[in-house]
Order: sequence, then C-alpha cells, then structure tokens
Amino acid sequence: MIASVTAQATAAACEAMAIVAPSPLWTAASDTAVALALMFSALAIHRAPLTAADRSARASAPVVGAAGMSLVVVAMAGLPVALGVALANDQALSSAAEIGCGAVFALMAFRLVLRIREDGRMTEDLVRSEEDFRELVEASSDGIAIMDARYRLLFTSPAARTLLGIDGDGDVSLLDVVRPEDRALVRTATEEFPAGEGAPMHFGVVGTGGHARELEATSSERPGSGRRVLYLRDVTTRRRRERELERMAYTDHLTRLANRAMLFQEMAADAVAERCLLVLDMDGFKAVNDVAGHEAGDQLLVEVARRLRTVVRDGDLIARLGGDEFAVLATGSMTEAEEVAARVVAVMAMPHRVEDWTFAVGASVGVAPIGPSGGQDAFREADAALRSAKAAGKGCVRLATAPAVPDMEARADFPDLVADGVFGVRMDPFRAADGSVGLVHVVPTFTHPTFGGVQGPELWGYAQRQGRSEELQTWLISEATMAAARLLDERTGIALSLMTGSMTPETLAATIADALAASGLAPSRLVLCVTEETLLTSSAALLPALEAVRATGVRLCLDNYGMGQSLYAQLARLPLDLVRVDVTALAPHDDTQRALQILAAIVRTTGTFGLTTIVGGVVTPEVRAAVHAAGASLVHGRSLVEDYLTAEELVAAAPAPTA
Repeated sequence: MIASVTAQATAAACEAMAIVAPSPLWTAASDTAVALALMFSALAIHRAPLTAADRSARASAPVVGAAGMSLVVVAMAGLPVALGVALANDQALSSAAEIGCGAVFALMAFRLVLRIREDGRMTEDLVRSEEDFRELVEASSDGIAIMDARYRLLFTSPAARTLLGIDGDGDVSLLDVVRPEDRALVRTATEEFPAGEGAPMHFGVVGTGGHARELEATSSERPGSGRRVLYLRDVTTRRRRERELERMAYTDHLTRLANRAMLFQEMAADAVAERCLLVLDMDGFKAVNDVAGHEAGDQLLVEVARRLRTVVRDGDLIARLGGDEFAVLATGSMTEAEEVAARVVAVMAMPHRVEDWTFAVGASVGVAPIGPSGGQDAFREADAALRSAKAAGKGCVRLATAPAVPDMEARADFPDLVADGVFGVRMDPFRAADGSVGLVHVVPTFTHPTFGGVQGPELWGYAQRQGRSEELQTWLISEATMAAARLLDERTGIALSLMTGSMTPETLAATIADALAASGLAPSRLVLCVTEETLLTSSAALLPALEAVRATGVRLCLDNYGMGQSLYAQLARLPLDLVRVDVTALAPHDDTQRALQILAAIVRTTGTFGLTTIVGGVVTPEVRAAVHAAGASLVHGRSLVEDYLTAEELVAAAPAPTA
C-alpha cells in the first residue's frame, strides 16, 4: 500500500513536469507510475487479512523467532568472546574496537530499556484485564467459584459466597457447605463427567441467614490446570415451582389424592410383592349434587377421601379417577385386598353429613389382581367387577375372578324373593388367650335358593335401600338374644352392631328391653356395638338412648376405635365398657411391630378406664400370640379355627357350665 501511494505521488509529479515542460518522457513516466500504483493497490488488496487483527494481550505480546533469538545470542556472546581473546593474546584494542564495543553496549542498553517498557505495558494490560474481570465477576448475580481437585474453593465471588453461605476466601471445601445427602451426587458429577459435559449439578446448601437454598452448577476447566470454574445459580424458586407443577400433574386438586396418571404410572412400575387394584364408585352420589348442589358434592368427595385414608394401609395408593370414582392400589393378595374392600364398603355405608344435610351414600368395589399383563388389563378387570357389583345391588364387593351374581334387588318381585329366602345369623367368635369363646358377634345373613347368599354390608345395603333396615335391626336383636339364651355357658356374651339409621333413638331402649324379656337373657350378656361414625353422624337423641340402654345392664362397645376422635373425647360423651380395634389399620402393611406398639399403648389407655379390649384383623398365629401378649382380652380373625359358626354349631361347641 505504501508503494502504491509512492507511485501515485510520482505520477502526480510527472504530470506536473509535463505541464511545465511538455515532453514525451514526462508523459511516459506518468503513465508508468499510474500503472505501478494500480498494480501495487491490487497486490495490497490481495495480501490484506480476511479478519480483524487480534488486539488481545496475548496477541500483542512480542514474538521472538528462532533466527532473531540466534542473532541476539551471537551478538551478546560474540563481544565478550572477542574481548576475552584479545586480552588473552595481549592485543591492544584499537579506537575503532572501543567505539564498536561502546556502540554494542549502547544498543544492548537501548534494547533493555525497550524490553522494560514492553514488560511494563504488558503488566498494565494484565492488571487492567484482571480488574475488568474482577468487576465483571463481582457485579454478576450468578456466583462464580474456582475449585481445585480436592474440592477446595480457591476463589469465590461475592454472589457465590452469599449462595454458599461462607465468609471470605478462606480454606473452605465445597463438600463442607453442601448438604450431606447431596455430597455423593457432587462427587459423582465431578469425578465421572469432564467439565462442561453432563447435566448441571443440583445440590442443596444452607445459605446466609440459615436459609436453605437449592443451587444449579455448571463448570468449565482449562486442560492441565487442575482447576474447575463453577458457575452457581440459585434455583430454589424454580425447583419449588417444578415440584409443585409435578405434584399438580399427578394430584387431584380437590381431594389431594393421586390422579389417574399417577395410578397408572405406579401400576406400570416393577414390584416384587403381589398387588391388587380396587376400583370403587359411590352409590347415590348424583342425588347429593341434585339436592344440595355441587359444592356439597365436592365436600362429600373430600370426606370420602378422608375415610379412605382411615381404612387403607399407609403403603397403599389412593387415587381419584374422576367424578365419584376412586381406586386403591393395594399391596398383598386377593384375600387381603378383599378385606380392604370390605372395610371400604363398611366405612362408606355410614351416613355422610354435609352442612345441614345427611346423605346415605354407599360404595361398590371391584377388585382385580395385577398380573404380568400389566395395569391396563387389571383396570379393565376391576372395572368389570365393579359393574358386576353395581348389578348385584350396589354396596358390595365383587372380585374379578368371581362369577357374576344376578341382580336380585332390581327384580320387580323383590319382596317375594325375600319371602322365599331364609334369614339367619352368622356367629363370629371372639376368643380369649386359652382359645375359649368369650364373646360372639352376630351378623345377619340371607340365603336364596336361586340367587345365593348375601351377608354383612351387602345385606344392610339391601335393607336400607328397600326401607327395611329398622325391621332387619329389630329382627337381629331378637334373634341374637334368643341364640345367646340357648348357650349353655352363661359366661359367653353376645354382641351385635347398631347400624346407622337402622333404628330411631326413641324405640331403641324399648326394642332391646322386649328382646331381653322374651329370651330371658341377662342384660349383662348383651353387648351393643356402635362406631365412631355412628356417634358423630346420628341425631343428638342417640346418646341419651344409649345411656338408658346401658342403665339396664347392657354393655356398650366402641367399634373400629382409632379411626376418629380420641378415647377421652368419646368417654366424655358416652360411658363405655368395651373397645374393638382392627390391628391391620394401625400401621402400614407388613409393619406388624409398629402396629403392636400402637396396640400396646391403646390397651394401656383402655385399661386405665377399666375397658375390655377386643382386637380384630388377626391373620396369623404369631400375631395372635403377640396381640394377647400386648394385653388384649379377646381376638378374632382368620388365624383362629372356626372363624364363622351358626347358632347351632356355637351351642354344640360351647363348654358346659362349671359347678
């Protein structure tokens, strides 16, 4: 480019001379200079760099080539060598040699001055770059830290110190400030993944002021440095929102139960233990919305969720499928799942009180095992079993493997079918530690020659929907007292459950008194069982009626204790004589030790008030022995022989009275 400018200047001078003294020589020289200027401009454009010059500190540093370095070394070493050789040969230095030595020393001094100035400029650039970098780091809202291979923090920005909850740049290890449960994760992410690779690290720390924080860390590392730069960011709010969104994605917003997505995800997960699916639908729920409004319906669904939590085990998953449909993923066999389903039906059969309304809403349950085919097939089988339960008259349990039961209740001649059937009672013995029967629980049964048998919650559901629950309760009281009077051993008592809404408080005392008089049974041998739900949902007149019955000598039992209020609250309202507890509802599945600990505490409390403790749900001889060791007076369940007896079998099995 300099040559091009020189050629253009020469061309201009030649043109001027051609004007002053016209001559072909000046004209030719001007044309030649112009051509050379064009050629030099083209060469300058061709040799121009394609990118902007690098003006960084590293690029601006002086570069000494091999030839230049050799020349400097020869120049610096040659002069002392020449002087040494001259002195060794006693040769005097000429004036020219002295002048040359002086010139060389002057040039060396000049070069040293230039080197010092260049080093000073580079030092200033480095200091300025460091100051700019420090200001940038300290002004950043994200934390920046430098860590060595032993996790020591060599440098931390003010934001990083705030995030990590440390003071100053002392000898601090990153692992010391990370939560103990996250230290293994930090080690794994640091040792197994090179810097800049893998997902960002997430770990928790206790920040300034003792506030827990969740940090996200990415890193970079210059090869061979042994140091890793961490870029820290506070993601506490973001992670909390992510967890909330995840919870909302798998949770029913009304009942706070799991939703359908969570249910099917859990069913798809691998499980070692046997599992079953319970699908239930509320019977009569539509009437709640029609009569009391959708807000009352929502309140009832929340109450349904609460009751489900009281009867299933902690390890089981409860989900709302939508509307008034729910599901329970239970761990255990079909027999255990059927027991859970029976408890669900029983607790849902109790009246539901919503504001000023009381509704009799039950539940039908279908049960299916989760086999190798997966949760989808299990759901279809459980849903088909649920439809079978609905067709069988609602308020009952149907298994996917059980044959369908014809719809007896839907028949127009249902009263005639009842007349053709046979009502009876089933005796559930409550046994003492020595195996003797101390008390029997009477349950009504109904058997039809065509439609089979119905008992327990199903029979009560039939009677309630047909408006004959009071009739069934009166018949049961009479039949139970008659059966008890036929027992030879007068030490054996008889217990029967008072179902919610089955009898008005005004007629309760008179009905029991008439039955006792007709049978000749001593009042002390009769035990009347009421649940906590019955006491909470029935009218206020029930408590005085129960106190009047107890005044005649009949004993009162609080059934399914542990599902609601404390024993102190119940005793403050009603005097009691016995308490029945279901041991399977006291702790999660297979946590027998915890259930026994809770049972022991209950027995000590009931013993303080002089109450007799009855324990149900005993499924193994080992549990039976442990329950008796905990202080229970009577037990019942599948571990006992002769679980269910007829009245005649019980009379034959009862021991003769001792003299």
